[in-house]
Amino acid sequence: MIERVLIVDDEPLARERLAQLVRAQAPAATLREAGNGDDALELIRAWQPQLLLLDVQMPGRTGLDVAKTLGARLPPTIFATAYDEHAVAAFELAAIDYLLKPFDDARFLAAWQRALRRTATDQLLRQARLLGALGSADATVTTPASIAARSTSSDHSGAKS
Repeated sequence: MIERVLIVDDEPLARERLAQLVRAQAPAATLREAGNGDDALELIRAWQPQLLLLDVQMPGRTGLDVAKTLGARLPPTIFATAYDEHAVAAFELAAIDYLLKPFDDARFLAAWQRALRRTATDQLLRQARLLGALGSADATVTTPASIAARSTSSDHSGAKS
């Protein structure tokens, strides 16, 4: 389930269209918007959205610049743009999808489904890492019982006094 979505586009009408499409899929999601790359970076760092809908071509810092700046900290991202020549670069930066404007509701839904799968997979991986860390922590935990067991085994080592 995607609960926090950041929409970044320099065109207010494009942001509104994306917001409508997100609300149709996730009515309870919290949406925030940014009109440029600098504001996007600030919101991403402070708010940590679960999904980023990112325009490529914006004045100042572009969507690709935002993605490059964040590197591995880039949230799952769907690029939405009118420029098809940036698709390869977007996928090299780990885009979930690349929506070419104008796109229809069905095309957005396909991208949304990919985002749901990606966020679910990411969540499972985080949980698996946590469980793995807990499992290895359990193996090294010292408890009164483990101390007693060690001292008992050393008392019966077969050494004569």
